[in-house]
Amino acid sequence: MRGQLLDEELCPIVSVPFTSAFPPWTTESGTWLVMRSRALAYQLQDPAFAAGYDGTDEQFTYFRPDRAITRPETWVIAPGFPISLATLPSFDQVWVSTTSGTFATAHGALTHSGALALHDVDAELPAIPELPVSPLLKLGDPDEWTERQRVRLLAENTPQGLLDIEIDGWFPTTTLIVTFRVAGLSGRVCARRMSVFDRDGRPRLWQGAPSLMESILLDIDESGGVRRLQKKEPGPFGWVWV
Repeated sequence: MRGQLLDEELCPIVSVPFTSAFPPWTTESGTWLVMRSRALAYQLQDPAFAAGYDGTDEQFTYFRPDRAITRPETWVIAPGFPISLATLPSFDQVWVSTTSGTFATAHGALTHSGALALHDVDAELPAIPELPVSPLLKLGDPDEWTERQRVRLLAENTPQGLLDIEIDGWFPTTTLIVTFRVAGLSGRVCARRMSVFDRDGRPRLWQGAPSLMESILLDIDESGGVRRLQKKEPGPFGWVWV
């Protein structure tokens, strides 16, 4: 998928060879975007942007484009879904917060281009007791709310190939296992696991347009399409996990 650079009136002025899966972060060191690592590597045909790929959809590459906006100039790779990114100009550092933890580069890293190494900040901190997470009052019982969302997502996405949604676990670590079929992948069932709540107990399920299945199919298409899935061996339950 290609992105568009917009002018002050939000009109496209130039096409760029990447987009951002989440809203960009504007920092003193420049604008940072983020894409799934394998999607960015496939889009730019460069495996360097998915170095250390762990085989899941929960690995993202955060990058600062070059001046010509043709490819990343500086990037970091972190596990988990993105929460936030910040730079510390006084230390030339990048900090990334994800659903898997908090990560940071070494001091002075931003003076270099290319891939920057991250270290796990959480792992270096002393252990602290976990605080209980409370659901938003407007949700009511979070497990009943999750069941209502399961029914909603089935109704909205079944015509697009969704087969079933299974709820696994309880609040706040509830996940959904989504099974579906992909055109061109005859006889196989695909599956994806997704979190229902974030670390603070807030809902993070897909709502609005594009639909859940449209988003999944677009992600598959951006990451090599059916041809890549045909090469994958079925995992647990005989499903192709994507």
